[in-house]
Amino acid sequence: MATLAQIREGIANAIFDEADVPAWSTIPSSIVPPCVYVRPVSQTRGTMNRQGGGSVSYEFELIVVAALADTHHGQDVLDELISTGTNQSIVDVFNDRTVLDLAETTVTADGWTDYTTTTIGDRSYMTATIECSVYTGAQ
Repeated sequence: MATLAQIREGIANAIFDEADVPAWSTIPSSIVPPCVYVRPVSQTRGTMNRQGGGSVSYEFELIVVAALADTHHGQDVLDELISTGTNQSIVDVFNDRTVLDLAETTVTADGWTDYTTTTIGDRSYMTATIECSVYTGAQ
């Protein structure tokens, strides 16, 4: 079964490989937008079997960041990243539920929340949060 670190890294790699957007599996100390960082939110253990195996589900937030040169431009860039059917769609990366390439692991990303401006360090950025679910184990 995949570890939390392997799943985080798999999500970041899938975003970079499929959407060509820089992505971090850990929260970076500094950023260069556009980019995405993967933030674990929760873990739920499913039913365990006699061999000690079972299933685990994880929830992640994909924090999508765009530069805020001006609000209009920042929104255009952010829209491209979080919309479906665009060249750099983060959500579309996870249409293939097996994109993480980890045994017995599936992933989904549905919609976004928290479309806003955010201050990171001493700079303001446009950000949105994509909710991502990962299910590991016997299915």
